[in-house]
Amino acid sequence: MAKGFDPAAFLPTFITEAREWIGRMNQGLLALEARPEDREAFRSVLRDAHTLKGASKMMGLGKIGSLAHRMEDVLVAVEEKERPIAGDLADLFFEALDSLSELVDGVARGDDETDVDGLLHRLGAAAREATAAPPEAVPLSPGEGQKPEPGERRGPEVIGGTIRVGLEKLDRLANFAVEMAVGRMRAAGARRGLQEALALGRVGLRHWAGLREVLAQAATGERAVEAIRQVENWNRDLRDALQRAWEELEEVRIQHDLLATELRHQVLGIRMQSLGVVFETFPRAVRDLAREFGKEVELSITGGEVELDRRIIEALGEPLLHLIRNALDHGLEAPAVRQAAGKPARGRLAIRAWEKGNRVVVEVEDDGAGIDPAVLRDTAIRRGMLRPEAAEALSDADALGLIFRPGFSTSRLITDVSGRGVGMEVVQTVLERMRGSVSVDSTPGRGTRVTLDLPLSLAMLPALLVRSGDVTYALPASAVERVARFQPEELQSLEGRRAARLEGETIPLVELAGLLGVPCDRAEGGAVTAVLLRAGTRRVGFLVDEVLDEGEVVLKELGPFLGKVDVVAGATVLGSGEVVLILDPGTLIRVARGAPVAAPGRPAAPAATPARLLVVEDSLIARDLERTILESAGFQVEAAVDGVDALEKLGTGDFDLIITDIEMPRMDGFELLGRIRAQERTRGLPVIVVTNREKAEDKRRGMELGADAYILKASFNQASLLETIQRLIGAGAWSEK
Repeated sequence: MAKGFDPAAFLPTFITEAREWIGRMNQGLLALEARPEDREAFRSVLRDAHTLKGASKMMGLGKIGSLAHRMEDVLVAVEEKERPIAGDLADLFFEALDSLSELVDGVARGDDETDVDGLLHRLGAAAREATAAPPEAVPLSPGEGQKPEPGERRGPEVIGGTIRVGLEKLDRLANFAVEMAVGRMRAAGARRGLQEALALGRVGLRHWAGLREVLAQAATGERAVEAIRQVENWNRDLRDALQRAWEELEEVRIQHDLLATELRHQVLGIRMQSLGVVFETFPRAVRDLAREFGKEVELSITGGEVELDRRIIEALGEPLLHLIRNALDHGLEAPAVRQAAGKPARGRLAIRAWEKGNRVVVEVEDDGAGIDPAVLRDTAIRRGMLRPEAAEALSDADALGLIFRPGFSTSRLITDVSGRGVGMEVVQTVLERMRGSVSVDSTPGRGTRVTLDLPLSLAMLPALLVRSGDVTYALPASAVERVARFQPEELQSLEGRRAARLEGETIPLVELAGLLGVPCDRAEGGAVTAVLLRAGTRRVGFLVDEVLDEGEVVLKELGPFLGKVDVVAGATVLGSGEVVLILDPGTLIRVARGAPVAAPGRPAAPAATPARLLVVEDSLIARDLERTILESAGFQVEAAVDGVDALEKLGTGDFDLIITDIEMPRMDGFELLGRIRAQERTRGLPVIVVTNREKAEDKRRGMELGADAYILKASFNQASLLETIQRLIGAGAWSEK
């Protein structure tokens, strides 16, 4: 190693490039699974493994170097014997890539906790077996290296706030800097011209003082005429000089405005990244999820070249992955079900992106079962989110909007992958935080399309400036549907609040100042001005005193001292120097519309009786852990050591929910489930399965027997368990008795 070499100085670059190499290897392996004869894909994977090996060893990162080296050995052996990379060998390679990703993430975090010894051993065995005939399957042992769950990979991450910038972008910025310097010189020349005109004006004033005396003392008309002619000539010269100076300054101003605008766009462009950074991770996620759910999927991705603000790219990965999980879990049917419905066995999943003005649209569309609005209405009623009459009054479009309600899910079985009732709400929250929106269009039996609408950049914001309660606010123009003026006779009452009819729809009206806690002395009985904001399918009119202006503003974050204020997206400084808050339309609408109306009979506050839970678990450690978690949350807990013990306790007492393991002596969890569902008294009792069994057939069997939730012990955490219980019994640690 050369003297003075400091690996730490190159760490950010290594991490960025390592992720690119691993990403390309993922893509190459996917291509080889589909087309084993693709030699270019094979050579690309081999090159990247070799490059990663060399770079990591230079950096002194032994685990990464050893793993990449062992992968290279297997690839070389496979190439020599012309073996295909498929089946268990492909799974082994993907597991190795997952471990490489974890190791690189560990380097970024400054830890080194991933164990790869077992993986290195199996790769070595695979290299030896690849040279033998016939090739044998490489067993995959669960638990080594903590393989990520399908579809749960991290999105792109930026280390130390740095990104890689293409030379052409830097060249353009340098050129604009030169042009700005030239413009500054032109402005200096115009300034000198104006100074000369002013000097001429001062000389003229002295001449004029002398001419006045001449005119006053003129003995003949001829001398007066000559004096007037001199004044006119001087006036003309001064006017021409000032006009030339003004025109030159105006030309410089226009040029500077153009240059400043273009320079701003170029500088903002440095923060832009292509969607391909996110999209390139999806083929692997779709492959893993399809295998997990037993689905056949044809994935198409277009628009990866579309560029967005880096901050949006970083936040977009998880919402899109959730939509993909939903499409594969809930949307696309199993091959046999599709064929029975007259569809191809292989489902279609399309991810598309394109620019639309100063915004970007991303669509995730499947040709699966679709979403039935009637099922959504029934679910909302069953979960106490809406009264039956309110649910029936919903249009199909509004019913689709229910999926964005907190805790809403139609999934019969809650699992670690989906059905937890938190996904679509989180998708909407993330989109709104990025000044975007999400909408859903679905046809039962034909499929679902989810559309994300996003700004190109978070730095500049087209905004509407309004005044409300003597305070000026900025509203993102993308959320402003229209500004309307309502006369007193046009106002109505909707559930005790003001509303107005607009285009055949009743729109709730909310006083913006009142919502924000600002004093407002609006006189009753007069006309009102409303700014109609839309977020997805939700619309609210916000009453303001005056609409001031519309234009682009520079969005600035509030900073660490103020932190996150829910209804405030940021701030901007106007040309006058006034600091104006930029409001978050999604949060405004959510706050304005208020919480969903509870169903009749459901108390607003919990009753005083703790919910009683039965934990069925043969492991003393697991049983005590679950009991401690549940009792700390306020539940009453009984414990049973197996299914037989559980049935005895169910026969002598009432419980609100059961948590059971599967593998137990005397009677396992599956048989216990069957017994519970067979008895009239316990048939409707919620049951959560907490187990080590992660195979898809075990989950399906649990669902068929009537499990309400299926949680893997490998991914068990306290928050997930308590959240699932709250969803199933609907009252946290308290039961309605």
